[in-house]
Amino acid sequence: MAYIDVHSVHRAGVMTKRSTGARFNLGEPWDGKLADFCAAHFSGSATDVVRAALDMFIPADLKRNKGSAEKYEKLQREREKTLRRQ
Repeated sequence: MAYIDVHSVHRAGVMTKRSTGARFNLGEPWDGKLADFCAAHFSGSATDVVRAALDMFIPADLKRNKGSAEKYEKLQREREKTLRRQ
């Protein structure tokens, strides 16, 4: 099933396009799951859903996997150094 952009009303009453999440190229059924969840819970922001999911998933997964945690922390430190140089 294809999903199309629909409009949602922000608090100020301005109509804006609601994201379907298709830009993440998740494929079905995940594109549809994300689009439906956004419409039901996050006022249409797929980016907010992905950010919240990552904020929950990453720490939980790293807690279970020490090897990945060490590698992730190293990569994060390197990324921060690179960003500071820019």
